[in-house]
Amino acid sequence: MGKRSANPTFRVHFDDGIKIEIRGVDSRDVPKAAKAQHDGIIRKIKVVKDDQTQSAAS
Repeated sequence: MGKRSANPTFRVHFDDGIKIEIRGVDSRDVPKAAKAQHDGIIRKIKVVKDDQTQSAAS
């Protein structure tokens, strides 16, 4: 198991097919941040990438 960075990027999938990316928030705050950008039913939230993972891959 690897450590996650403090600022991962989350991809939020809504029921109507809209997908948005949320950065720089705590994982508990992702639904609130997503609802502020798009009013809809959240279907799925995934971690897309970490700053730490990107640095290690370079």
